[in-house]
Amino acid sequence: MHTDRTADFVEDYCHTIWFEEILDQLTSYNDENKGKFDIVAAFGMMELADEELSGRKPVKVEQDNAEFEDFGYWVDEKGIRHFGIIPKKPKIEY
Repeated sequence: MHTDRTADFVEDYCHTIWFEEILDQLTSYNDENKGKFDIVAAFGMMELADEELSGRKPVKVEQDNAEFEDFGYWVDEKGIRHFGIIPKKPKIEY
């Protein structure tokens, strides 16, 4: 459970916590009244994510250079309604 991991983190790194609001929530947290402790919940999610990602190696993310195409309903020159990728109208240059 995340409360055990949060407690372990606080015991190991309490000297790095500088904000009084965090310390107040950590000292007064109880499982019965979870809704009022957003910072403790964030700590728990951080610890769970840290455990989940601890064995993974970083990978290079490839950029997606694909251009967004408009899609939806459109009416062609004959007045027929279509659904799909909306064709681009040619630009008229003067």
